[in-house]
Parts: sequence; C-alpha cells; structure tokens
Amino acid sequence: MTKITVTKDHLILIPYLCFSIDEGHPYFDYKRPYGNSNFPEQICEILEWDFDSEECEDEYKDETLNKAYKIHEGALEALHVLLTNLYIEEGCYTYDPKTEKYIKI
Repeated sequence: MTKITVTKDHLILIPYLCFSIDEGHPYFDYKRPYGNSNFPEQICEILEWDFDSEECEDEYKDETLNKAYKIHEGALEALHVLLTNLYIEEGCYTYDPKTEKYIKI
C-alpha cells in the first residue's frame, strides 16, 4: 500500500498551484505549476528559502533546487489527497479502496 506524507511545506504550496480552464475543462499547468516555468526557484521563494543570496554557494543552491523538486512531487501527491478527501492536514495517508478515500495513519 502506498503511503503519502503531507508536510507543512506541501500545505503552503498547494494554494499556489496553477490551474486553468480550456474549452470548459480544468487542467493543471505542468509546465508552469506555480505560474512560472522556473518552478524550483519559485518554490524557494514561496517557502522563503534563502536561495538568491550572493553568499550561497553553488553546492547549496543545487541541494536546495533538488529539495524543491522533491517538495513539488510531494505537493502533487498531497493535492491528490485533498481532491479525493476534500480535506487535508499534515500527516501520513494511505489509500483505502473500500471507501475510495485517503485514511490518515
């Protein structure tokens, strides 16, 4: 059974995810998930991570961008929990096929 862990960072990012409507159909903008094509840097900005500082070393910037990609993947999983349950909070969830909902464990 797949577990999804929802963190505070995921809950902060979800409202920033960009959705549009095309010919009456809603869709998620995968190319610009937070409104800009450079979404890892946007995640750093939204979560107020020190990224643009001149004092930041390249290695730190690379680690921060990798962390941003992982947070983004988790935010999409958290969004799935939210859309399925119409409710979400921090914690670990697993899908229950009987109720077709995610159960907090």
